[in-house]
Amino acid sequence: MRRIAARLLALLLTAALLTGMTAAYERYEPRYGAEARTLWRMGLLLGNGRSFALDRPLTRAQGAVMLTRLLGMGGRVTAEEYPQPFVDVSADYAPYVGYCYNQGFMTGISETRCGADEPMTAVQYVTLTLRALGYDSDNGDGSGDFRWDASLDFARKIGLIDHTYRAYLLEHPFLRDDVVHISYRALNTRMKGSDTVLSDAVEMPGSPGGAMPELVDPKPKAPNLYTRAAVGDDYFSDAVFIGDSMLTAFKAYTGLKTPDYFAAISMNIFGVSKKQVIEQSDGSKITILDALAKKTYGKVYLALGLNEIGYAPDYFAARYKELVAKIRELQPDADIYLMSLPPVGRYVSSYADLYTLKRVTLYNETIYGVTRDTGCYYLDIYSALADEEGYLPSDASRDGIHFGKAYYIKWLEYLKTHYA
Repeated sequence: MRRIAARLLALLLTAALLTGMTAAYERYEPRYGAEARTLWRMGLLLGNGRSFALDRPLTRAQGAVMLTRLLGMGGRVTAEEYPQPFVDVSADYAPYVGYCYNQGFMTGISETRCGADEPMTAVQYVTLTLRALGYDSDNGDGSGDFRWDASLDFARKIGLIDHTYRAYLLEHPFLRDDVVHISYRALNTRMKGSDTVLSDAVEMPGSPGGAMPELVDPKPKAPNLYTRAAVGDDYFSDAVFIGDSMLTAFKAYTGLKTPDYFAAISMNIFGVSKKQVIEQSDGSKITILDALAKKTYGKVYLALGLNEIGYAPDYFAARYKELVAKIRELQPDADIYLMSLPPVGRYVSSYADLYTLKRVTLYNETIYGVTRDTGCYYLDIYSALADEEGYLPSDASRDGIHFGKAYYIKWLEYLKTHYA
């Protein structure tokens, strides 16, 4: 019983970290750090090696890795064969997902998809927690102790959460911080039909030793960023966006008004320092670099490359590095972000000479190399907008290159969850 309960709690601590989408926090301050440290000392929460990442979501594939480690299988699954039917799981995650699938800990969202990036909601996580406490759920036919979609109400009834926290969960994004709190309370909640609380039925692994992780990750090291709690529009109040007509459309469709925009039709890495496109109060126009010198920014976002896609990648990379160096001279304290090219549609890729999936991929690899060599951050807009085959979805664009409001909103949502 103790071993089974420990496995159930490990499953809950892992699977439910597949949190829902995060919302508008400037910089998330954990509410339940003390509880996270307690769970770490018990050996029930390990973190990612740097932190507990209480401000971040976790993918289902990453959850499988975490689960196998919590079950003491982290070092063994890669030496075994665990077949699984999912086509959306990468080779790195396949052994872990396969193990969880074969053990019955994880199922897919369809016969062939794991749903590796799907979030988990508060309702879903509390449902799992209640099942760990011995309660059965149903679909409204009265066969169980509670309806799964009303798990928050039942959790309040048995004292797992209170009324105030239930309201909070309904109004806020579900983060790892919330998972910690619910799990901690579950340890002190009585099992169904018993006076025994869950912690007395669990065999605690004990502290993993070493330094305790931080509550949230430190500032990411360039060029890589990870998904974090989403910021609000005010986060961009000290930012400037530099680029071509896609940024002009980005501003119009997203309604993001807090940053400055230095963008123009056909803008490229050469025109930033040469084309006089930024209008001044007296009606005169100056270059983007001259405009950049007039104000101090905390963040500089660059969306360039689409109009340069015909150049040799090495030549483009060299010129982009020169531009970054000039910007860094003007804004030495700013975080600089280089955005990837967005995906192109399948049709345009099939006949165009330049705007092809292969060419866009090559250029994005080049842009990533520039960020790596210059200490900038890379923003993978491509992956945020592409379908499973790497193309811009057919319903997103008429010409396979330019897209409408819905996909600019996706672009903004990505920026709000990926920052230094």
